[in-house]
Parts: sequence; structure tokens; C-alpha cells
Amino acid sequence: MTSGYPEAPLTTPEQWRDWIAGYSEQWFAAASEDDIRLADLPSGRLTGPPADPAAVERAEATLGRRLPPSLRSFYLVTDGMHEAGLWNERIVALRELAWLRDTPMGDSFLMVDSDDEQFERLMNEALQIGLREDTGDYWFVDPGDQTGGEWAAYTWHPNDGSEPERYDSFAALMIELRAQR
Repeated sequence: MTSGYPEAPLTTPEQWRDWIAGYSEQWFAAASEDDIRLADLPSGRLTGPPADPAAVERAEATLGRRLPPSLRSFYLVTDGMHEAGLWNERIVALRELAWLRDTPMGDSFLMVDSDDEQFERLMNEALQIGLREDTGDYWFVDPGDQTGGEWAAYTWHPNDGSEPERYDSFAALMIELRAQR
């Protein structure tokens, strides 16, 4: 990658703190007053307080899986993120993490005409980590597609008829989105 940002994965809280500080600075420098007003940021920040390590462990117990290192470390720095992507996507708080099959977006799957077994597996096994409520765009990670303990990450915009776009990890997704800003 030639973006000048750290290569994936960002696996420690210290790496995420530095990355988030740089991303926030970049976002606010590029945002207009309207962007900031429309974002309606709680406490004027893109991120919330860190998740308690015990809360991360409880979420993992509820999910029945340990989160991949880059996502786990992210939550130890911030329990979610507003304005995480290019189009007002947000990374959900720990309490909102859910397997795709258990989310209301299940109706979106029914609209996709796919005989693709990989797509079907993904929709049944992936974990939703982000979304844009007003357009039905989703971000998720796939424990069935791992490299070095990291789960592949995806963005999906079902309303435009596209297939999910794959990234090697949650960190790789975030680095790519920052490079596109």
C-alpha cells in the first residue's frame, strides 16, 4: 500500500489510538460546518470512550468467539465510531455486535438472487460490525476467512446490486477508507 498509513493489521490499542487521532484530525480538517452539523457527533468526537476489557470479554462470550485482534484492540480504544467511512457509516458499539443471520438485515439477503455458496455461507456466519442505517449499507467480518488470526472484513451495499467488497482484515478496511479520504 502506498497511502503512507500503517500497514494492516493494527493490533494494539496504542496503534489504534495513534491511528484514530490521525483519522479524526484528517476528518475534521476536511469536514465542512454542514458535515459536522449533520454528523451530530456525541461530545463533538468521532469516537466514544473505550470499552472496558470485561465488556469485550462478555461480548465475546455472548458471540461464542474471540474477536479478531485488530477489532478487539479497536474496541479497547473506543466502543464504536461515528463517521467511520466515506458515506456516514459507523462502527457499532460492542452491545450492538450481532451475527448477520440474527439481524434485521436478514430481509436484505432475501432480495439478493444468489446461488453462490460462498455468499450464502457469509450471510450465515459473518459478524456485523458497522452500518449506515439510512441506506442499508453493512460492514461485517468473517470468521470463516482468516489469515494470521485476522478475519476478512467486508463492506456491502445491497441496494446497488454489488457483491460484498473484501478486505484482509478490519484494520485493512479502515486503512483503505482513510486513504480514500
